[in-house]
Amino acid sequence: MKFRKFADLMVKVGFQEDEPIAPVFTLTKQDLQQSVFRTGLTKVAGNYHVVSIWSQGGSVAFWAKEEKSGNSLFSFHKEEVDFLAKKNKFKKT
Repeated sequence: MKFRKFADLMVKVGFQEDEPIAPVFTLTKQDLQQSVFRTGLTKVAGNYHVVSIWSQGGSVAFWAKEEKSGNSLFSFHKEEVDFLAKKNKFKKT
């Protein structure tokens, strides 16, 4: 997902254009069974808060923190971000 499309999605879920973006999303055990999550670093089911967003080949990628696993940060690459967007997982806190 390209940055402009991601920014439009964040506006759609309730962020203002001049507001810092820190979306949340939930991953279920069923989500983690999807092939997009099997190839990367191990994720855990739970509620995630996006900590930082960066570009991976012109597309959105980010680090997110799972609330119950303490200060563990997990990377989410462009394919995983696409999956989350397609499943309407992003919410505003």
